[in-house]
Amino acid sequence: MKQMTQFALVIALFVQLACSSSPDAATKQQNAPGGPWQKLSLPAAATGVDNFDIEPNGDIFVTDRTTGVWKTTNNGQAWQQINTGLPSLFGWTIQVNPHTLDLILNIAGNPTHFYVSHDENSWSQIPEPSGFSLTAKGAFSGGLMPPAGGGVMILGGQGCTGCTTMYSSDDGATTALSTFSPPQGDAESDSVNGSVFGQGGEASGFYTSTDGAHTFNLVWNCGAAVGSTCASVNDSNEIYAAITDGSGNWVLSTMTGVWRSSGTNPHYTWTQLYKANQRGRVVFRDSLGTYYFGQAQSTNNPTITCSTDGGNTWQECDTGIGAGLEAHKFVESNGHLYVLIQNGTSNQGFIYMR
Repeated sequence: MKQMTQFALVIALFVQLACSSSPDAATKQQNAPGGPWQKLSLPAAATGVDNFDIEPNGDIFVTDRTTGVWKTTNNGQAWQQINTGLPSLFGWTIQVNPHTLDLILNIAGNPTHFYVSHDENSWSQIPEPSGFSLTAKGAFSGGLMPPAGGGVMILGGQGCTGCTTMYSSDDGATTALSTFSPPQGDAESDSVNGSVFGQGGEASGFYTSTDGAHTFNLVWNCGAAVGSTCASVNDSNEIYAAITDGSGNWVLSTMTGVWRSSGTNPHYTWTQLYKANQRGRVVFRDSLGTYYFGQAQSTNNPTITCSTDGGNTWQECDTGIGAGLEAHKFVESNGHLYVLIQNGTSNQGFIYMR
């Protein structure tokens, strides 16, 4: 009888260990490529969701093209509008400033402006330096937010002639004009790699700055034969996302897929990690090192493609979403991965998580 009791205790201990997991193991399971995505409930009136972001406490904020800004504190079970002080309800991009937890918003118009909220309810316009001009929407990806410890914020425009870029070292309290004037004036995506800032555009290539975003220099433009040799002039066009690989290299989403740099600034060599059938929309690298890529809508294309081996091989990762849509933005929060999915024809947006 005693032996049977001891055996039962051993079995119970084994089951307990097998069922328990560390936070890292839980994150790996939730973010495992190929795992099913689940759709969040969105406000019924928000039929044109364009962007979203998440605070460290889990509060989610979305922008909508006709109803402005929405907030949920319970993962989509209930939503409230937060539009006080906005001149328009054409919500474009929204981001959480990791340093202050303020919200940074772009409202589309002509001209377009950026706004800040300190209380998650009311908005005030971020001051603009002389020479700043946005005649179209802000950057597709919003702007560069400072790290949690503070730093530079960069805010610019999307594919408009004469548009300029501004930067701030005090979270938007004051701003200065950044010397970044490519042919279309676009500042589609911003990122930082150590002390080197990067800017990508729609048709102007990739620029870097080593002086805190005061000035930028062109380092890769296939159409202008600047930098690494290209198979197509489109290889350096439509840089909607710029990230890093954790080892000091840039990773870009462009019109022809995913590209990674090697070498040092400004003498980069570019290698294509993934060749896309449609123009790229986003590339993202999670805390486990998995890459996620989304491209423009096509019936034959995966909505999300991912790589767990540094970009050497890729697989479809849109179970629960389906193929033929567009992934626009990924956010990792509290052990989960969230993604903004859009119908490229109707512009209707959805948020999924796993």
